[in-house]
Amino acid sequence: MLVYDSLDDRLSTPKTPKTPRMGATSRSFRASTSSAKKSFSISGTSSEIRARSSLCELSQLLQQGERQGVFREYMPPRIMSAITYENLTFLKNRDVFCKDYYTFIQQICSANTGSGQFDVAVPISIEVVSLGVNFLLNTYLRTKDKEDAVITHWVEMLSSWVKHSKEASGWCVKYFSSEDGVSHIQPLLLEAPDKMTRGHFSNLLGSIFKAEYEHCGSVDTLQTVMKHLLSLLATEVPAAIKTSYHYFFLLYNYCQQGIHHCKQFLSLGGFSSLLSFLLGPSDLEKRRWAPMQAQEFGPLHSIIATIINACDLIPFQTTDSTAYIHSVTSTPVATTRDCGRLGQLAVDGAQ
Repeated sequence: MLVYDSLDDRLSTPKTPKTPRMGATSRSFRASTSSAKKSFSISGTSSEIRARSSLCELSQLLQQGERQGVFREYMPPRIMSAITYENLTFLKNRDVFCKDYYTFIQQICSANTGSGQFDVAVPISIEVVSLGVNFLLNTYLRTKDKEDAVITHWVEMLSSWVKHSKEASGWCVKYFSSEDGVSHIQPLLLEAPDKMTRGHFSNLLGSIFKAEYEHCGSVDTLQTVMKHLLSLLATEVPAAIKTSYHYFFLLYNYCQQGIHHCKQFLSLGGFSSLLSFLLGPSDLEKRRWAPMQAQEFGPLHSIIATIINACDLIPFQTTDSTAYIHSVTSTPVATTRDCGRLGQLAVDGAQ
C-alpha cells in the first residue's frame, strides 16, 4: 500500500505558543468533558475510568476539529488520485501473489506432460508455453520470496515443451525477438540482484536457442535476438560487469553448438565486439578492467577460443605442420583455464 507523507516548511518552523481564546464552544466543550468525567466516576476502576475518559475526550476533539476545519487536506488532487489508483490495483491483484495461484498455473502448464509424450494439438502447446513464459517472466521471477526448486521446475518444463514442439519453440523465438520479449532480457539476465534468477533465465534462453536450431536446422530465425544480445556489449554489460557472468555463459553455450552458430556470431560482429569489450580503448595508459572485474570473464575467453578453433587456420600457417591439421569443430582445444590466462595476458598487454 502507498503512503503519502507531506513535508511542509511551516510545520518544521517552531512557533510561539498562543493563548487559546475562551469562547462559547470551548466552554461548552469543557463543560461536557467535566460532566463526562463525573458520570464515569460512578462505576468502574480508576484505570478503566481514565481510559474511557481519554477516548471520550479524543472523540470529541476530533469531531470538533472536523467541524471547525482544523484537519485540512494538503495532498494535491493529482497525487491523491494516483495513490488511490495504485492501491485499488494492488487490492484487485492481491490474489496473484499467493502460492495457491502459483500452484494452479503450474498444474495447468504441466497437465499434458505427465506421460512425457507431449502429444497435444499445436494451439494447445503454444498456449501452454505462452502462459508459462509470461507467468515466469512477469510474475514469479519478480517476486521476493521465489524458490529455486520452483524456478528449476518451470525452466525444465518449458525446455521440454520447446524441445518436443516446433511451434512452441518458434513462438518463444518470436517472443524474445519482439519488443515485449526483449524488454525482459536486460533486467533478468544482467540487472537481476540475485544470481539464481540470472542463472535460470540464461538456461531458459539457451534451451530455446538449442531447440530452435534442432527443429529448423538453421540459425536464421535467431538473428534478431542474437543481434540484441550482442548490442548489450556497448553500454549495458560494462555497467553491470559484476553480474555479467551468465550473459557471457549464454553466448559461450550458443557458440558451442556448432560451426553455423560461430559463423553467425562472426557475421554479427560478435568477435570484434568481444575484443573491444575486453581490451578497451586504444589508450594504452588506461586499464579497462580491474583484476577483480576480470574474474567474470572466464566464459568470454572461452568464446574467443571457441570461435578461433572453429575457423580454418591452415591458410595462416607459416610452417609445415601437416601433423597438426585441425578439423573444423565447435569443441575448443584450449581449456577454460588456459583461455583465462591468455585473456589476462591480452589485458595486461593493453596497458
